[in-house]
Amino acid sequence: MKWIMYITLLFSSQTMAQMSLLISASEFPPYEYTENGETLVRGFSSEVIRAVFNEMNSPISLHKSFPWKRSLKGTYLGTYDAIHSTSKNPEREMKLWFPEEPLVYASKVFVFRKEDDINYHSFEALFDLKLGLVRGFNYPPKLWNFIKKYQIQYYESSDSELLFIMLAKGRVNIIIEESVVAKNIIEKYGYPLEILEDYPVQIKPMYLAFSKKSISNEFVSMFSDNLKKFKKTEQFLRLCKKFQVTCFPRKKPRD
Repeated sequence: MKWIMYITLLFSSQTMAQMSLLISASEFPPYEYTENGETLVRGFSSEVIRAVFNEMNSPISLHKSFPWKRSLKGTYLGTYDAIHSTSKNPEREMKLWFPEEPLVYASKVFVFRKEDDINYHSFEALFDLKLGLVRGFNYPPKLWNFIKKYQIQYYESSDSELLFIMLAKGRVNIIIEESVVAKNIIEKYGYPLEILEDYPVQIKPMYLAFSKKSISNEFVSMFSDNLKKFKKTEQFLRLCKKFQVTCFPRKKPRD
């Protein structure tokens, strides 16, 4: 009987590992992005995910970039099996499986135009400023509470690159963006912008999160175990260096 149970579990694990996956992402360089109209999703998270699934013999039949909110909603519904790179919040944890092991760590920071010379020390600096955010992104509750309490003006874009266009053109005075993404976009387009790294808004791990509609928790555990193994390889460390991302935990933001 024990042998039958073992064979059944082994067969089940192999079947889960070999399932064909539909992966969603959004334009979030250098973690995930597309170039020159290509459909191939490039970037740190994309390369890590493909390497891990290759070790698991789990083919990716679709790996495509969409506007963030569409990508997230599609994964909630099970249209896509997983989404990267995403952080946890209560709503997402109700609808998505999060592996024990994250892909990477991210720090959200304020960005503003150099000519505006904003003196930031706390959220109070947002008084009389127009704030730019990305629709559907996971901002901390303390920020939303402050926005609502003091009726801070905020405007939303569908993705990070559009958010920077809004800032560069003066449609908003200050934005919140992941620090490595901000550096990437500023370097790419030569925007005269300032990144405020001394006062991070949020530091969180980011994951490949799986749809509870289409993926089992057992498969998520398998992915997490394989990701842990991959993080011990030279290939993973080379990717960290190549894309200059934070692969391991850092200090929490100031209160």
